Amino acid sequence: MFDTNGDTGAVDLEHAPALLTVKQTCATLNVSRNTVYNMIGSGKLERVKFGRAARIRTDSVARLLAQ
Repeated sequence: MFDTNGDTGAVDLEHAPALLTVKQTCATLNVSRNTVYNMIGSGKLERVKFGRAARIRTDSVARLLAQ
């Protein structure tokens, strides 16, 4: 398993898997679920879909944080 930051559920991006859940992305960016989906819609975050499940590319979260 990968490291999270305490009880917040935020992910240590250096040791994270290639894909994050929406919940993990919310905790890492400290934003709401709606904000994550808005960022996906605007192209700021890259989403991969597996049927109904959505995962966020870890590298797109890291790029967003680096800005």
